[in-house]
Amino acid sequence: MTLYESSIYANAQCTRASQTADDLSPRERPPVAIVATHELTRQAIAALLAEAGLPVVATAPTLERAIDRARAGARRPGVLVAVRDSAELTTAGGVARFRRAFPGARSLLLDEGFDRVRMAAALTAGFDGYHLVEISAGALCAGIALLASGERLLPPQAVELLRSEALPPALGSPAFGKLTEREKDIVRSLARGLSDKAIARELSVSAATVSAHLRSVRRKTGAANRTQLALWATRGAT
Repeated sequence: MTLYESSIYANAQCTRASQTADDLSPRERPPVAIVATHELTRQAIAALLAEAGLPVVATAPTLERAIDRARAGARRPGVLVAVRDSAELTTAGGVARFRRAFPGARSLLLDEGFDRVRMAAALTAGFDGYHLVEISAGALCAGIALLASGERLLPPQAVELLRSEALPPALGSPAFGKLTEREKDIVRSLARGLSDKAIARELSVSAATVSAHLRSVRRKTGAANRTQLALWATRGAT
């Protein structure tokens, strides 16, 4: 599975607003560090995140100052949100310094416009996500929560590039006919970008039941994991 494939489900959840700030659990509200050259930009992002209940533990114009300020605080950042207006962010070792300071932390780079080369440079530099500064407040909050859970995040333009690629050989629409009616309902919900909790609410079942059905669907379709299954579902298997 390519790096772009690993991000498609996270992007679907984020851009389709299947998860709002009110739906986020405390674990899905990681402390955030913000890096942006301009103070107004830092203040605007911090205000949006604070309104959604995501704690901001450090803001700074440079990565080094953000690391120093975060170290001095009581809480360590779980996600770095950086605006691409500083060359240090996409140079080799930039994000690595942040990860050395805060092991396990995730990172997102916001760009002023989609550029395939800049996106590749950001991912090569070590960022876990790349999106545009025009992302909505709700989608940004959902994206941060998804990054914290281990997902990737890319903008719709990147996902469109992925949609032109071939499906894995083990997957294909004939497999859909092997599913039970309830499994088909769950796959359709997955294709709409719903989380397990949202699917459970919609179908009036428990989240554990949804997880069990998804395990069964993965066995029947040959999907290696949830992300690959979501990719199959969103690309018209239903």
